[in-house]
Amino acid sequence: MSTEVLAGAAVVPMPAAAARLSTSFNAGWLAAELRGVRPPADDWRCLVLRSPGGPGDWTDAPLLERFPHVRYILDTFPAPVFGARFMCRRPGTGAAGRIEAAQGLRWGTARLHVPVQTNTETVLVLDGEVHRWAPGDLWFGDFTRTHQVLNHGQDHCVHLALDVPVTERLVRAFPVAWREFFHRGDVLVNRPPRPLAPGGAAALAGELSVPAGFLAREDEDPFRAGQARTAVTLEPADDRGERLWLRTGGGRVLPLTHLGGGEFRFAGRSEERTLRVRRAGGPYGAGGSYGTGGSYGAVLYARTGRGTAELAVPGVTKGSRDPRGQEEGES
Repeated sequence: MSTEVLAGAAVVPMPAAAARLSTSFNAGWLAAELRGVRPPADDWRCLVLRSPGGPGDWTDAPLLERFPHVRYILDTFPAPVFGARFMCRRPGTGAAGRIEAAQGLRWGTARLHVPVQTNTETVLVLDGEVHRWAPGDLWFGDFTRTHQVLNHGQDHCVHLALDVPVTERLVRAFPVAWREFFHRGDVLVNRPPRPLAPGGAAALAGELSVPAGFLAREDEDPFRAGQARTAVTLEPADDRGERLWLRTGGGRVLPLTHLGGGEFRFAGRSEERTLRVRRAGGPYGAGGSYGTGGSYGAVLYARTGRGTAELAVPGVTKGSRDPRGQEEGES
């Protein structure tokens, strides 16, 4: 295993706990669509429209068809939107202070909020600072810090919450004062997906023995010595061989998204965890086609901010399974 931290890591701190982005939306249209589905006084807390993962990077709920303006926002947003939901806080309610673990800019993700309906008595307390966000504005908040929402007004407070990977296009929507942080701070910026050529998935298929912690999203030390290994299989996910998925020994299927050069992240997740398939001579054969011969293996990567740990793992052949067991992690 090797670990690399790029020069300049964590030199520039995050400028603030929150930032208003340059993009904005029509809160009136969003509120009108929401009223057609949920009355303002209805007793609800969360309305999920899109969830991370599924066959690709996200799965849309059937309910999204009733929100054409939300659909437009998701289709034109400056980053892929992995998750979208309306969140409601009823009048006279609050929440205890909390933090969101293992997500945020260091892990290559951003949670963004668009206030749809609010009042002057609703506040977000983020890292001890009081925020009042106006309807239609798009805000980033660093929710890895202690935060709570308090609605002391007489009306419901509703936000559209979006979970997105940090991309170069999204970075350009942040205030100029944040640019140096994204360039030299402890933040993970994701690469755009790249399609596999037809038949590419079959050429990269095979079986690997990986540390169980690599599959566990909450594991902060996925390559630690002494942990159990689990056998996983990389298989074509479609007849054209243009997508690949990872199947665990227990039958759980995790779709993969190609980043180029035989490297994949888990669908619906950032580049915090990736794997690069290797064969003797490299993942590609002569003329840019995929090679199918030679020894098989992969390099696993675990990233946080600008730091990267990597571990080379061999392919599994008949009779060579790890004797320490086949435990599975949770993604």
